[in-house]
Amino acid sequence: MRKLKAPKEESGLKYNRLTVVEFVGVDKHGKRKWLCECDCGSKIVVVLSEVKSGHTRSCGCLKNELTAERDRTRNLQNTGPKSTHWKGGRAVLGNGYIKIRKLGHSRADKSGYVYEHVLIMEQMLGRPVVHGEAVHHCNGEHADNRPFNLRLFASHGTHAAYHKKLKRDGISL
Repeated sequence: MRKLKAPKEESGLKYNRLTVVEFVGVDKHGKRKWLCECDCGSKIVVVLSEVKSGHTRSCGCLKNELTAERDRTRNLQNTGPKSTHWKGGRAVLGNGYIKIRKLGHSRADKSGYVYEHVLIMEQMLGRPVVHGEAVHHCNGEHADNRPFNLRLFASHGTHAAYHKKLKRDGISL
């Protein structure tokens, strides 16, 4: 078995975001492990050659920051009118429903879209449609969002019961 020399003193040296604190030991492959402190305050045990080569530059915080920045810029560049898929903020879904882009709306999905029938019902009521309330299309056409074709139910349960009654009475929408 090969005898290892005492490690060269590296404490206090800084590589990228990592500052070497102390020698920890040797791993199963014979590589020297060092405790390092990241600029963010986290501590990490690393093989110093990985740090010196630039392969390991932080505790992982740098990767997270770069990924978040890339995603933020990508999202800013490719959303709304800047997107190549932009169709004016109106999307017709496969199930027939229509969504309108309303950033910041309480019922907006993660892309900022709200169902058009919900927006029309809110205009009719003069208040927001509360979570739990259900908007029904009287003629069964999801794309027909004319005010007289929309009905508000107090809950999804009463809406489902209404559909069950229609089915029982032999009325199909």
